[in-house]
Amino acid sequence: DRIGLTGGLSYMISSSWELSVAQEVAMAAERTVDQTGAADGVSVFPGSYSLTRYETLLAVSYRF
Repeated sequence: DRIGLTGGLSYMISSSWELSVAQEVAMAAERTVDQTGAADGVSVFPGSYSLTRYETLLAVSYRF
């Protein structure tokens, strides 16, 4: 019910510094929640839910 696509690259700025970037797209199919609570005390809200998430990650690394 869930698909995720991730891609990224990194670039060595110098022998010690590296810059990395990644992009992720996650998609989840629609699902319906009927209950308003669970036996373990977790609260949920009834309704229909779907998901499309876009996430960009940036990292700067220093190697010593």
